[in-house]
Amino acid sequence: MSLAQRQKQLSEVSTAAFQISDIETMCILKEELNECSDASRKEALLKQIMTHHKEAEKYRSIYREFNALLLESERLFEQYKVALGLESR
Repeated sequence: MSLAQRQKQLSEVSTAAFQISDIETMCILKEELNECSDASRKEALLKQIMTHHKEAEKYRSIYREFNALLLESERLFEQYKVALGLESR
């Protein structure tokens, strides 16, 4: 798989993971957890929060990999420009 194909794939996966992570919902659940006094309800809320947290962490991981690929692309492009004698001035 080429670098460009991997970047496109990561971009699509990242977008999907971000949509699933639903950070706004996680914040609402945390507020509800803080205000809740029922132990069983708190446990259920905590499970929901952890699910959202795992998805958000997955998104961050994909995002870091995508950024690393972008940096690699930029590095390769700079090498290409140097090879062609088009160095940045």
